[in-house]
This record gives sequence, structure tokens and C-alpha cells, in this order.
Amino acid sequence: MNASMISVSSRRGFTLVELLVVISVIVLLVGLLLPAIFGARTTAQKAATTNLMQAVTNAGKQFQIDHQRLAGYFSQEKMADSENNGRGFTQMENALLELSGGILDDQSTTLGGTVIEVGPTASDVVRINTALLGDDSTGGYLKLGKEIVATTDQSSSEPGMATMPDVVDSWGTPLLMWTRNTGAPISAPYVEMSAQDGDAKFYWTPNAGYLNAPTQRDTSVLGGGNGQQNVLDSLLAVVGHPSFPDPDATPAFSAPTAPRGDVIMMSAGADGVFLSRENNKFNRAIYQTKGDLSGIAPDSQLIEKFDDVISSGG
Repeated sequence: MNASMISVSSRRGFTLVELLVVISVIVLLVGLLLPAIFGARTTAQKAATTNLMQAVTNAGKQFQIDHQRLAGYFSQEKMADSENNGRGFTQMENALLELSGGILDDQSTTLGGTVIEVGPTASDVVRINTALLGDDSTGGYLKLGKEIVATTDQSSSEPGMATMPDVVDSWGTPLLMWTRNTGAPISAPYVEMSAQDGDAKFYWTPNAGYLNAPTQRDTSVLGGGNGQQNVLDSLLAVVGHPSFPDPDATPAFSAPTAPRGDVIMMSAGADGVFLSRENNKFNRAIYQTKGDLSGIAPDSQLIEKFDDVISSGG
């Protein structure tokens, strides 16, 4: 009798309380480990994106050494034409034409398949073979693999334009390239929306193809759905060199005296939105390196507070 009772007792399973304790421990461990795992992954993706941006920058520098000008088949004045606001031909695509090849020697080649026509205006176009972008036969400066792809998230009035490959970051979002308008007078303002607005060192329109896209238009402080002045203020924060603020500018909203570089690369970061408005919490990014921050409007955010990755070169 006693032996039988001992045998049954030895086979007793976990009590409900014990099971709850085990489950609680597992949940606690998962809660502790998951953020660390995701954090490590984000760090690795950011590092890979930074390396990719550096590869594009280095290719551009070599092109500049060889040709004594910045990469880009079409000038910044052409890229900033207001017509390109709808056509959506981006500055990265413009640079890739010279960094990765693909321009057809015979410009009368029939359009179709991988042969498309791209350009910022109806009168400023070139025919390319997208299959040759980055191909060894082109002798290009930039050869990429899975990082150069055509994305569906591009706003363009021209059906073929969206099939032009772009360089995408580790999160699958196209990189933006901001290129200085070397033809602008020294006295020209830093930023304008388009060439029709006057001379400027940098224009917004060369990146309208992505900043007008549904994923960016109303969610980004650089988006085409944001107010024009907010967009220009935000672009100024992107292109302004953080180490060279204007000493005469107001403390709450300073301005740069030098750009980050002739060519500025920008990744949207892990959230996939360029300078995210965070559900309309912010309307603009601010260039600010020092001074009293008390005067900054509640709807503004310092440029360094966003998760975007910005680098420069050239």
C-alpha cells in the first residue's frame, strides 16, 4: 500500500503554480532578449547601409577626379526643373547613369523590355538599357548586386521611369542623393524647391520622385504633402554642415555657413521614412548645433534626433 502510494506520488507532474512560474520566467527572458536581438540587427543594418553609402561616395569621388565635375548626366538646373516634380527622375538615378553605365550608344534603339527613356523633362531624356547598369562591360565606377533594384514606391508620371533601378539601403528603401548645384552664385540661398524658384545651392525637386511617393508624401517632413517652408527648413537641416553654424543666426533656429559636402547621401533608417513626422508630431527638422533650444517650436525636431543616416562626400 505504501509502496503504491509512493510510486504514484513520484509520477506527479507540475502544479499550476509551478507552470505559471516557468511561463513567467520564459516571458521575462523573451522580453529581455528580443530588444537586444533587434537592436543588434538594427546596428548591423545601419553599418551595412553606411558602408553602401561610402561605396557610392567613393565611386563619385573617383568620377570627379577623372572628369573634374560631379557625377550626373543632367545638370542640377535640369534636374530641378519643376516638370521633374511630376516626372520623378531622381538624383541617384541621374548619378547612376554615369557611375554604373547603361546609356545606349544608339539613341534610336526601340523602347521596350529593359530599354527605357529617362530624364527630368520631356526634352531632356536619354535611352538606357537597365540590364547593363553596373555590368562589367560598361566599365562603370559603381558595381552593386542586390543593392541596386527598381522599386515600386516611386511617384512618376512616366510609366517607364519607375523601372529605372535605384540604390536601396539595408531596409529596402531607396537612398536619396543631394548634389550641390555647382553653377549657383556664392550668394545664392542654400535651398529652393525648384529651378524656377531661382538659384540655389541645393534643390528639393531632384528627389521629388520618392518624396512625393505615398509612403513619404505625408509622413516625412521632407514630403511633398508638407508645407513648402517646412520642407525647405528641413532640407536646410539635411544639407547644412553641423560644424559650421552661422554665428549671427538666432539661437533657436541657426543656419549653416557651409554644406555637409558637394554630395550628400541619405538613408531613411529603420522606420523607412525620411525624417518621419511621427504621426504629425513634427512638421520640420531644424539645423541647430548649439545655443538656447527653448525657442524651438513644439512641432520641430533637431536633425540629429531622427533615425536617418546622413553622410557626405565629394
